Amino acid sequence: MIFLIERDLSAAADRFAAVAKAAGHRVLRWSDGEPVPAVADVFLGALGSCAAVPGVIGDPARLAVRHWLPGVADLALNAEVVEATVGNLPLIPWPSAFVRPDCCLKPFSGRLVAREALSPAALDHGFYFDDLDLPVLLSPPQAVAAEWRFVAVDRRVVAHSGYLASREAVASEPPAAAEALAREAARRAPEPTVVIDICQLASGAFQLVEYNLFSGADLYGCDLGSVVVALTAWLTPA
Repeated sequence: MIFLIERDLSAAADRFAAVAKAAGHRVLRWSDGEPVPAVADVFLGALGSCAAVPGVIGDPARLAVRHWLPGVADLALNAEVVEATVGNLPLIPWPSAFVRPDCCLKPFSGRLVAREALSPAALDHGFYFDDLDLPVLLSPPQAVAAEWRFVAVDRRVVAHSGYLASREAVASEPPAAAEALAREAARRAPEPTVVIDICQLASGAFQLVEYNLFSGADLYGCDLGSVVVALTAWLTPA
């Protein structure tokens, strides 16, 4: 198979390239601004690159939050949502809100915003994007104690990693309840191959944070050998 992996992306992407090459696959490195390769089976890169290159795994339309949330509302951390746009933000009933874009390509990162500070500028409008009609979802804040990222290939969880809100991997084995929730989330996922975030609340409960586009997700400290093996079996069945 051909793995196309964007340069200067993350330490996990560099490890992914090395693991895929060691497994006998052809690995191409690419940077935005260079000619786009004509063919690839698997792409791993920045979310902003996913519309322009071959090998992207996952359909952004199917991974929009409003597409998948109704099917997993019983599992979801942010099941209560207020729909809005960047240019028409509501008066929220909570002191603050977790605000995220509906789109999995994430023109801005989800964040907690105080009610009095809620504005397009607080969501990076004019810096990362200019569309005031961009759909967003607002939810009441939750006290999250820990988070884990799981990779599901063909609806099977094949790897995991702990991570921090600062986008750093941590050596944190998920409890059995978190793994069980990830397996159920994989079974109900809008795409067969997807990256799943699970959290533990301060109360001790485990909930689904979101589904991420595989090709644009940081795989942190996941066992990338297991991911490459699973992708190979899924994309080149006997």
